[in-house]
Amino acid sequence: MIEEVRGLGYDVEDACVTWPGMSVLSGSVRWVSVATRDDYAWIRHSSLGLAEGYYLTLADGISPQEFLARIGSELQDRADGIQGLRDWEEAFFDSGRYHDELLVGVAAVEGMGGAWAMGLATDSCIGVFDELMVPLSAGCRVITHGRNVNAVDLFRWYEDGELRTHFEPLFPTDRVGSDPDALAEEMRGAGFNLSDQPGHEGHTAATFALAERLTGVRITEALLSTSIYWPGCVEIPDL
Repeated sequence: MIEEVRGLGYDVEDACVTWPGMSVLSGSVRWVSVATRDDYAWIRHSSLGLAEGYYLTLADGISPQEFLARIGSELQDRADGIQGLRDWEEAFFDSGRYHDELLVGVAAVEGMGGAWAMGLATDSCIGVFDELMVPLSAGCRVITHGRNVNAVDLFRWYEDGELRTHFEPLFPTDRVGSDPDALAEEMRGAGFNLSDQPGHEGHTAATFALAERLTGVRITEALLSTSIYWPGCVEIPDL
């Protein structure tokens, strides 16, 4: 494959070359996603309730155990599927620990380049805290996104401890970070409207599509419903 790319006139040793479905970086070829919001239209009517609230974090190349260790959490007993995770969440909230702690369930998934760890919660958002995301993203890529029942949402891209891009999917033209415009092309491809008068239709689905474009992890109802999660609790960082 590398020689075929060289035959097209590209220098794969020194340049990054991309076209739909492929990335060539430093002499290696890997397939990437070209997902759009249409691929995630199912979210709006899903029985999992993602349109009402969810928080998802994807970390490249680490195990669920390392994910939890990096954010300062100990491994708990496993939770079978999303229903098992929600049973954990119910017990967590009944205990009153939510005043001081956040709960996340982490599963092993496959994505771009191989293994990823997927953190999921419906009521606790670890992704808003740099104090958790910076150590989690040390030496790797982390994508975190989510929304609550009031449509307050976020999308964050970390690379090796650095927040590259942060924005609210409802307001995709207002972006901050060390490289706020780096994802503009991928955002348009995912289905975000970046015109002067952006619309809000399908912004949650576009958020999932953008995350897939950056991780290669395709989120499906089946994946969320049947994954084995390892729950962990972490103290809420001081704001």
